Amino acid sequence: MHIDSLKKSNRTNELIEIIFTMKNTIIIIIFIAFFAVNCIHAVAKKQNINSTIETNTKNNFSENLNHVAQDLIPPLIVTIDYRAEPEAQKWAELAAVTAKEQYPFLVAMLDSEGYKPPRSLRIIFIDIPLGAFVNREIIYIPTEWVKNGKLYDIEMYGMGLVIHEMVHIIQAYEEDKYRWIKEGIADYFQFFWYARNGDKTCIVNPEKAIYTDGYRTTAAFFDWIVRTKDAGFIKRLNAACRNGTYSIDLFKNYYSMTVDELWDEFIQTLKKN
Repeated sequence: MHIDSLKKSNRTNELIEIIFTMKNTIIIIIFIAFFAVNCIHAVAKKQNINSTIETNTKNNFSENLNHVAQDLIPPLIVTIDYRAEPEAQKWAELAAVTAKEQYPFLVAMLDSEGYKPPRSLRIIFIDIPLGAFVNREIIYIPTEWVKNGKLYDIEMYGMGLVIHEMVHIIQAYEEDKYRWIKEGIADYFQFFWYARNGDKTCIVNPEKAIYTDGYRTTAAFFDWIVRTKDAGFIKRLNAACRNGTYSIDLFKNYYSMTVDELWDEFIQTLKKN
């Protein structure tokens, strides 16, 4: 009787151990499956962004890209400091909102392998006789631009200024030898993608301009390449400058035309129009 009870007890203990082991195994399997699904989901989101960049047209690009980018890119933390110019408070507050809204879009368009975008930035008004500029994750804006009304020139500056400087922070180029590209990309986003007035503000003189002029001239050239040759051009170019692999041969490798040949074609379209 005692032996039978002991056997039953042992079998019960064995059964409990089996159940306990199976339970742990199931938990581990569920955890692995959950982890795998999340990894696949993250990769799918990244691929979705790349697909959006390659295939969307200019009219619906921003809306669709923001939709997939906001899930993948952490919210941006923005702080503002207008103590040097209290009258800039409302402008600074709107600038902070604009930066947060546009950040996922800009990061996705300027993404590259291994790039980790900043999680925060500061906008500081400073009393210096210079234009706006960036240093690391800080945008400095001269107080004089409040006094002379430049910041409120919606067509040329306004919130577009924030976009331009924020692009510089995201670009994160280690070398400054790509300056014409750096400023051309920043103006491209400011005028062609944010303000959507590049056709009015980025007027190119076909007799005097050259693609290395930077800023609006280069922005207009880049916009033409995006519209007529390659919707993913800006991302390719930015990645090459960021990782230090850019050379003038990039244009020939991707489009079977040198940059000078592309520029000549662009100029011919301006003359025809």
